[in-house]
Amino acid sequence: MEATMACNSISPFEVDASLASSPCFSGRSSFSTRLPTIAVSNAGYLYLAIRSGQRGSYGGNSSAPRSLPPSSVHLSREKYVAPKFEETPGDDDETLVEKMRGLLKERRTDEAWQVMQILTRAGKLPDRQCASRLVAQLAHRGVPSSLARAQQVLSRLRTQDRLDLLDSDALGLLAMASARSGAARYALNVLQVMFEMGFYPSVKVWSAVVSRLGRHVDDCLLALELFDDVCLRVREAESQSLDVKSTRPDTGAFNAALNACATLGFAAKGEELMGTLEIFNLEPDDITFNTLIKLYAKTEQRELLKSVPDQMVENGVKPDQATLNSLVAAYVGLGDLVAAEALLRRLQDGDRESGSWWGAHLKPDVRTYTTMMKGYVQKGRRSDAMRTLLAMQMDKDPRSAPNEVTYTTAISSCVRLGLMDEASAVLQEMARQNIPANVVTYNVLLKGYCTTRRLQKAQAVVADMEKVGIALDVVSYNTMINGCIEADDNIGALDYFKKMREAGIAPSAVSYTTLMKAFGRNGQPKQVHLVFEEMRSDPSMKTDAIAWNVLLDSYCRNGRAADAKRMFLKMKEDRVQPTAYTYATLVKGYAEAGMAGEVLVLWREIKERTDDEVNPLQPDEVLLNCLVDTCVRAGFFQKALEVVACMEEKGIPANKTKYKRIFIELYSNLYTGKHASQRRRDRSEEKRDAVEAFKFWLGMPNKYYNGSDDWKAS
Repeated sequence: MEATMACNSISPFEVDASLASSPCFSGRSSFSTRLPTIAVSNAGYLYLAIRSGQRGSYGGNSSAPRSLPPSSVHLSREKYVAPKFEETPGDDDETLVEKMRGLLKERRTDEAWQVMQILTRAGKLPDRQCASRLVAQLAHRGVPSSLARAQQVLSRLRTQDRLDLLDSDALGLLAMASARSGAARYALNVLQVMFEMGFYPSVKVWSAVVSRLGRHVDDCLLALELFDDVCLRVREAESQSLDVKSTRPDTGAFNAALNACATLGFAAKGEELMGTLEIFNLEPDDITFNTLIKLYAKTEQRELLKSVPDQMVENGVKPDQATLNSLVAAYVGLGDLVAAEALLRRLQDGDRESGSWWGAHLKPDVRTYTTMMKGYVQKGRRSDAMRTLLAMQMDKDPRSAPNEVTYTTAISSCVRLGLMDEASAVLQEMARQNIPANVVTYNVLLKGYCTTRRLQKAQAVVADMEKVGIALDVVSYNTMINGCIEADDNIGALDYFKKMREAGIAPSAVSYTTLMKAFGRNGQPKQVHLVFEEMRSDPSMKTDAIAWNVLLDSYCRNGRAADAKRMFLKMKEDRVQPTAYTYATLVKGYAEAGMAGEVLVLWREIKERTDDEVNPLQPDEVLLNCLVDTCVRAGFFQKALEVVACMEEKGIPANKTKYKRIFIELYSNLYTGKHASQRRRDRSEEKRDAVEAFKFWLGMPNKYYNGSDDWKAS
């Protein structure tokens, strides 16, 4: 890449690491979770109210059962009218079953489904062939409505203890289709049903579920549990001379499990998987090693990271362009730009020594350089990022020509420094180079304008997007909603939320929580609760700790501590772990409401969770300072000292000056009365000791100094 290096003697290096983010699925559940009840999703009151412009009390059902998460397939908005089965009067059960069989052979699945409903209402069921074919055909369609019907059949058969009417192929197709549609946890439950029935799903089926689970950090443990469970079942079956060749894991299945390890940063488990790969007499491929690069980068094992290409050569696997880009992305992710630059310089200098894994086929491409640009942006090296872009423009190799991601990265570097005029200039340069900007590019600009509170400019960008035919996505709307809130335009925020729903875009967790914050700051906790319940009724949403925290904060900041306590208990009933922010919010709310006793209850719970060996709570400076402040103001000096001890153990400094001022203001005359009875003095002796100990910690005169002035030296 001579032209590149000739440009001001720069080392243009960098790649893009996907600007898009994937949402987490639902929280972790046990592998053997029961099959969920199928129900039609409740649209929710909020959606109807926004559509009609009404404001009223919430009428939705917060405990509505969760249905299948929406499919990733984009469906037409035109309503599909299914063919209707015309029932002939006098048809008996056997005739209906035969008609259903004929409809399924002709692949008239909707009409076959209607026959199934007729039989069900009569308390009858079709035979095994019809039931299996119906589920298989519904699953094969892959659209949400068909998958929901297939799930309903499975749920009904399980309720009636007639799962024997479904064969392995039908259940396997349902599991695979559910995984591909995004309902990985439901697919996991279907596999569990297959195992209970003694079926061995093909590797194509169960590895698809492992792969889908491994895409979301909350589900990665489930992916690894499923992989280990299948491997164990296969070994046990083979020890009994059973034919389970179709179920044996292949390299692709191992790669899916290894990816879950990389996402979680489980280095030891990753090494164990590599050993299991040999046990099953499988060979690693390029994807295996590229995933190892991701794992070693995640766990910051630099030496192992460097050794991956050599391991590939030893195993007869040729490092490819993806390997190069993975290595560069790994170094950039570790913040080691020097190593990334050195790696690319070796390629540019034509390092092809004998025994090296470098080959003439490996050259930096647009992804490589864009990733380097991202690294420069993260380090605040805007000039290096822009010089890299210039070098790419001058390079004659078409593989290095900048694309929309490259320009978006350059715009990000400007936005990061608040240089919005320069960001707009880069956008204009894109147009001159005939490279169309995409929605991600515009989202970066929207974020920049909203962050700098230039809402009118952001609205102008939205108008430009509509003018060139680029539809806003959920990130665009979330950015505008947050921008309106920061500009104290809550009506505008609600309007963008309304437009998002009207555009058929499902709100994300950020959409809900951002809107909740708007109502909370505006003193409308009832509306916050309304949005929260709408979020809970959305089957594709996970109501996580962040959403609960926003709800609790809205109650506390509006003087409704009792409601906050009630919802806090509900939060724990829903098995959502409170965070340090949760406790800090409640401590402040209880203190302002004069509920100091509740603060002590929280402190007891915090101590228990801090000592938990499995999942310990990590209290931060904000939480512990809130606790000390509340205990001192309420006169709980012994508890205040317990919190102080926790702070010292964690290396968190305490503001003694602040607490000394509070003590002097509130308790300067504490226990100074000369006419108190001896009985009253004896009764308060323990509290007196706590007060003296607290004064000792503050460095104030106390009984431990015997009236001398040596306390001043401390």
